[in-house]
Amino acid sequence: MDKEFARSKCEKIPLENEISISTHIKWRIKLVFLSFLAFVIYGSLVPLQFNGLSFSDALQLFLLLDKSDLALTSTNRSDWFTNFLLMMPPLYTAMLLKSERPLGINSLMYAIATVCLLITVSFLIEFSQLFIKQRISSYRDVYTQSFGMILALVLFYATRRKAHGLLVKLSSKSQLDKWEVYGISLLGILLIYNMMPFDLTLSFTELFKKWASGKISLVPFYNKAVTPLNLILNSIVDTVIWVIISFCFIKSHKYSAPRLLSILLGAAFFMEVAQLSVLSRYSDSTDIVTALLGILIALKLFSAHEQKANVFTTNRILTHVVIILLYYLTLLFFYTYPIELTTKSALSVKWDDFFTVPFLVYWQDAPFNAVTQLLRKILLFIPFGILTQSLIGEIDKKQHKASISPIAPKAKSLKLFIISTVILMIFSLELMQLPIVGKVSSSSDLVLNIIGLIIGRMVFRFHSKSAELKPKEQTGSKQVAQRKNWLIGYFICTCSSFIFCLTTLSLEATPYNIKELFNQYPTIISAFLVSTFITTLIFYPVWFAKKCKARTKLEFKYLVKNVVLLALLVTIISVIIFPNEALHDIVGYPKFSPVPHWLEISYRLFWLVIPFIFLYLYQSSKRLVSGVVDWEFNLNLKLSCLFLFLILPYSFMVVVIQAGTDNLTELLANNGNSVGIISIIIYVYLMLFLSSNYSRLYHRALSLYPVAYAFIIVLSAPLSYWLIQFALVDYILKYDTLFTPLQFLFSPNRESLYSVARTKYIFYGMHYSAFVLFAVCFATQRHYFGEKGQHIID
Repeated sequence: MDKEFARSKCEKIPLENEISISTHIKWRIKLVFLSFLAFVIYGSLVPLQFNGLSFSDALQLFLLLDKSDLALTSTNRSDWFTNFLLMMPPLYTAMLLKSERPLGINSLMYAIATVCLLITVSFLIEFSQLFIKQRISSYRDVYTQSFGMILALVLFYATRRKAHGLLVKLSSKSQLDKWEVYGISLLGILLIYNMMPFDLTLSFTELFKKWASGKISLVPFYNKAVTPLNLILNSIVDTVIWVIISFCFIKSHKYSAPRLLSILLGAAFFMEVAQLSVLSRYSDSTDIVTALLGILIALKLFSAHEQKANVFTTNRILTHVVIILLYYLTLLFFYTYPIELTTKSALSVKWDDFFTVPFLVYWQDAPFNAVTQLLRKILLFIPFGILTQSLIGEIDKKQHKASISPIAPKAKSLKLFIISTVILMIFSLELMQLPIVGKVSSSSDLVLNIIGLIIGRMVFRFHSKSAELKPKEQTGSKQVAQRKNWLIGYFICTCSSFIFCLTTLSLEATPYNIKELFNQYPTIISAFLVSTFITTLIFYPVWFAKKCKARTKLEFKYLVKNVVLLALLVTIISVIIFPNEALHDIVGYPKFSPVPHWLEISYRLFWLVIPFIFLYLYQSSKRLVSGVVDWEFNLNLKLSCLFLFLILPYSFMVVVIQAGTDNLTELLANNGNSVGIISIIIYVYLMLFLSSNYSRLYHRALSLYPVAYAFIIVLSAPLSYWLIQFALVDYILKYDTLFTPLQFLFSPNRESLYSVARTKYIFYGMHYSAFVLFAVCFATQRHYFGEKGQHIID
């Protein structure tokens, strides 16, 4: 018996008495719930091509929809079951947060509130689909999703104890429990996948037709409906899947070889029998044989490896590199086979399609094929992430040996090189498919691949034993880890912003004055530069807060100095990445000939952005350093005086009086010479204040703070609309057309202006979207600042 297994036996008694789930695991459950919900909402709104339907007309159409359409027919069977299962994962995941509660009043109240929330989301999705081309709204989808949620509740209460036990094991410090959870989770995912697309039947007539069409094969490795090459490839993939599942159970050290063989082989047999009722799926005895082969391979390889820990240890770094290269070459072969090059015109079309609306290609495909491809893109790169993190772990071990190993001085550069190389490998896999006939490559697949890579790294780090093996901290090791986390966070934020920019540019409803900001360079380069710019804005307050922590005090001069530095940084980057025409529309054309044009534009732009930079840096740093460092005496008073009596007046003089560009001042009441302009500042501060206090939604759950805060957020949209309307003129006569400022700002172009009523609701939607984005920004800052217990709710 190995040492880890013996240690788990010693820890078994306290583990059984543990009834709570760790906060870390609960946060992961919340993240999974939000991911499921985002997937459902976004997938229901693709292709994001909006029509010109007004809100009132859409409401009338929604009320006139057939409310009795619930029939299950042969034509809508797949769609019916897809909607039936759509809301089950979000509801089950949300219920896991309260898995320690038995069936009672509190548990039922929580369940009812969650179901009501998800049903509301379903109604909003169906209503929103009225505004989107190629989408059909139906009450049937809401009904079927509601039935699925009822079944999810029944399943949750039937499996509550088991699910809670698995979460407790996942919260445990024992690595053996976590491997068992991984194995059970993979079996569950495989079972659900084998039942898709849920066109189920129990009719003997339909089962006979399925057998007659060649979709049922009782002879292993013999199926006329499948080509020999596909049969070989499918057999290899199935074998690898069962090797991975078996590996997880072997690592748990809780199953003997005969018991594990009987359990997993029985599960494979059950899945194949259950697959008989799925009309569109092949039921093949080959799957049982490949499952047996995968289990035996895992028992042969990994059981011996666990007993003999010295296998492959002569040069583990070289071994990891070879395995990563072999895995990459294998993926490259499957991605590009058969190699048949396309024409230049077709390549140009495929390059343009590479940057279409994210996940549009999955929506255009059948539900089963879409889910298959989506899971494949993620799951194929989870081993890639595990191997990469394992290689980095080996380098860390060498680094701890310091002078003994020659690799230690170059460890940091080597790890950065490895991460960069792996990311380039992922990019190359997608780009290599572009010139191949019959291959589909898109930025969505690239995002899914990187998600799989990140999940793999997180899985390895989650169950890694590095915490037990690492020696005493060396000087500076904590700072190195923090810098590493900064790099990872910066990269994730940049990728997320990049996807957001591309999505925004691909929408027909995006205003032209937003799209023209990306005309300075090719779209990809502009989107990358803007995403890097946004990420820098997000992380600058974190850097500033860490500097304040090192100084142990937040000082007036130091804050003002960093406001000026950040405003200069924003100005310089804006002049570099945005077209001159767009900047001239905002701050006017240069007037002083002795001064270079770019210098005058920078001067005006600096005084335009500095009031907003001041509010942003003040509010973000206030949330980060409250309770961590001391504040200079009368700091708020000094900052208020500086802002009201120096920054705002001088900014007004430069932007409104000196520059006075038509495109800016004509939108404001009295050409900007009114107190209404103050309402814009109030609106910006209101947005920053509300979004930075997002923690009120989950703090003090037994008090009225979350309810009151949510109520204020709801009311903030009408209040903000009034503030903006107070600052703007009623109408503008331009281009021989009469329109409101919001019509000018929100409409996709001058030829197709939105109605006044529609712009109001668009403003509401953008207001709430901005609130969510700023809240995510502040949450990211708090996470990477890394302090606990310093955040005070005032």
